[in-house]
Amino acid sequence: MGGLNFIRKLPPNEPFVFHEYVITQKKMYTVLFCISIPLLWISSAGSTIFWIVGASATLVLGHAALFKPDINESFTSDSQV
Repeated sequence: MGGLNFIRKLPPNEPFVFHEYVITQKKMYTVLFCISIPLLWISSAGSTIFWIVGASATLVLGHAALFKPDINESFTSDSQV
Protein backbone atom coordinates (compact mmCIF):
# COMPACT_ATOMS: atom_id res chain seq x y z
CA MET A 1 0.00 0.00 0.00
CA GLY A 2 2.87 2.33 0.75
CA GLY A 3 4.43 1.66 -2.63
CA LEU A 4 1.17 2.34 -4.43
CA ASN A 5 0.71 5.56 -2.49
CA PHE A 6 4.27 6.67 -3.32
CA ILE A 7 3.84 5.97 -7.04
CA ARG A 8 0.40 7.62 -7.11
CA LYS A 9 1.74 10.85 -5.57
CA LEU A 10 4.44 11.30 -8.22
CA PRO A 11 3.70 13.66 -11.12
CA PRO A 12 2.22 11.53 -13.93
CA ASN A 13 4.24 12.91 -16.86
CA GLU A 14 7.63 13.24 -15.15
CA PRO A 15 9.89 10.19 -14.74
CA PHE A 16 11.41 9.47 -11.33
CA VAL A 17 15.19 9.92 -11.22
CA PHE A 18 17.10 7.73 -8.76
CA HIS A 19 20.83 8.57 -8.87
CA GLU A 20 21.43 8.40 -12.63
CA TYR A 21 18.57 5.98 -13.42
CA VAL A 22 15.36 7.26 -14.98
CA ILE A 23 12.32 5.22 -13.93
CA THR A 24 8.85 5.69 -15.40
CA GLN A 25 5.65 5.06 -13.46
CA LYS A 26 4.85 2.04 -15.62
CA LYS A 27 8.17 0.44 -14.65
CA MET A 28 7.57 1.22 -10.97
CA TYR A 29 4.12 -0.40 -11.06
CA THR A 30 5.59 -3.44 -12.81
CA VAL A 31 8.37 -3.83 -10.24
CA LEU A 32 5.93 -3.33 -7.36
CA PHE A 33 3.62 -5.99 -8.80
CA CYS A 34 6.50 -8.42 -9.36
CA ILE A 35 7.66 -7.97 -5.76
CA SER A 36 4.27 -7.97 -4.02
CA ILE A 37 2.74 -11.09 -5.62
CA PRO A 38 5.50 -13.47 -4.40
CA LEU A 39 5.42 -11.83 -0.96
CA LEU A 40 1.66 -12.34 -0.73
CA TRP A 41 2.13 -15.95 -1.85
CA ILE A 42 4.84 -16.59 0.76
CA SER A 43 2.87 -14.96 3.57
CA SER A 44 -0.28 -16.86 2.53
CA ALA A 45 -2.43 -13.75 2.74
CA GLY A 46 -5.30 -15.45 0.91
CA SER A 47 -5.71 -18.15 3.54
CA THR A 48 -5.50 -15.52 6.27
CA ILE A 49 -8.33 -13.52 4.70
CA PHE A 50 -10.51 -16.63 4.37
CA TRP A 51 -9.72 -17.57 7.99
CA ILE A 52 -10.80 -14.10 9.20
CA VAL A 53 -14.01 -14.22 7.13
CA GLY A 54 -14.82 -17.72 8.44
CA ALA A 55 -14.15 -16.78 12.06
CA SER A 56 -16.28 -13.64 11.74
CA ALA A 57 -19.15 -15.55 10.13
CA THR A 58 -19.03 -18.17 12.89
CA LEU A 59 -19.10 -15.48 15.57
CA VAL A 60 -21.98 -13.57 13.97
CA LEU A 61 -24.08 -16.67 13.24
CA GLY A 62 -23.39 -18.07 16.72
CA HIS A 63 -24.53 -14.83 18.31
CA ALA A 64 -27.64 -14.73 16.11
CA ALA A 65 -28.52 -18.30 17.04
CA LEU A 66 -28.20 -17.65 20.77
CA PHE A 67 -29.74 -14.16 20.86
CA LYS A 68 -33.29 -14.11 22.14
CA PRO A 69 -35.05 -10.76 21.57
CA ASP A 70 -37.59 -9.47 24.06
CA ILE A 71 -41.00 -9.77 22.40
CA ASN A 72 -42.75 -7.25 24.67
CA GLU A 73 -40.21 -4.56 23.87
CA SER A 74 -40.77 -4.85 20.12
CA PHE A 75 -44.57 -4.48 20.51
CA THR A 76 -44.27 -1.39 22.69
CA SER A 77 -41.84 0.33 20.33
CA ASP A 78 -44.17 -0.22 17.33
CA SER A 79 -47.19 1.25 19.14
CA GLN A 80 -45.39 4.52 19.84
CA VAL A 81 -44.70 5.25 16.16
